Amino acid sequence: METIEAYKGFNINVDTDEYPADFFDCDRATLFVAWHRKYTLETPGTEKDFPNVEAFQSWLKRPENRGSIVMPWIMYEHGCIGFSTTRAQYPFNCPWDSGQLGYLVMTPKEMRASFVVKRITKATREKAERLMLAELHEYECIVQGDVVCYLVQDAEGNVIDSCGGFVDFSASKNYILECARNAIDHEIENARQAAIAC
Repeated sequence: METIEAYKGFNINVDTDEYPADFFDCDRATLFVAWHRKYTLETPGTEKDFPNVEAFQSWLKRPENRGSIVMPWIMYEHGCIGFSTTRAQYPFNCPWDSGQLGYLVMTPKEMRASFVVKRITKATREKAERLMLAELHEYECIVQGDVVCYLVQDAEGNVIDSCGGFVDFSASKNYILECARNAIDHEIENARQAAIAC
């Protein structure tokens, strides 16, 4: 555990979230389809619905799936795991440690539901692509263990607030601090109100 800030007499600590929520238990706009002989990535439905690439390609040809956004899902594995949708830069262009893991898909039905539109425009497709990349980044952080929780402790070490599931610590640090400071301000205000009531 690391103290990242002292605020109004309280310590805000962060630690690895040992029990993050299951990525695929949440509603996802992106369908993750993967086949790997060494890893079980818990992509729901892949083995049952798409036992091989041919079954997946056949599914894509169905009328309701025409117009889907399909991105290659590239994995780099060499001491850690990284994900991408392109082989344009290292390490995802390494022929030894990277390769295509599967596909990311967003169907027209999912685009309409996610963005509450009837007609899918170029702008809708661009939003969908950004959402797919964001969901891939979130999954990558979870696989890499980059999920943290915070604990707010008073001067005696008592935990007054905690919250977990923050993905990508470097990107979410300011938000974590804001949440923790709000909890501290709330605790101080409650103590002040209690003192007035006495």
